[in-house]
Amino acid sequence: MAVLPGVGSFDAGRQSLAASGFDAALARRIEADLPVLAICLGFQLLLEGSEESVQNQPGLGIFEGRAERFPSTVRVPHLGWNEITAPLEAPCMLSGAASFAHSYCLRTPPASGTASMCDYDRPFVAALERGNLLACQFHPELSGAYGRALLERFCARTLWRVR
Repeated sequence: MAVLPGVGSFDAGRQSLAASGFDAALARRIEADLPVLAICLGFQLLLEGSEESVQNQPGLGIFEGRAERFPSTVRVPHLGWNEITAPLEAPCMLSGAASFAHSYCLRTPPASGTASMCDYDRPFVAALERGNLLACQFHPELSGAYGRALLERFCARTLWRVR
């Protein structure tokens, strides 16, 4: 399993992926439907881009859409616990509370993948699932029993599917 972690800025994350060659390796892994977990910034790097990019760097383009900054009418960053609503057809996600720490989000679910949603001033995508790819805007590793159970489901499901 590959994990694309989630701390930092969009430009620094994108530059690091390109400099290491991990961007191409990650794209090949996702195309081959091998297990990938993307967390927070990792989720955003899978998009076409982000308003956070001062250098106007493209994202990896795995999912359609750009990350947008939360408006100044709400506290930024969105920090703390919030409720996620998962659709019944979601392969791994279940509805529940998770821990968030982010200033940018994807507002509209892309056409590909199964989106779980959250609300902070208005709806945004909390997680996307497609094949053996799970991308979380929240931090499952900081989300207590909810996050642990999600990671267990994802590992059990992806390890079983790739055997």
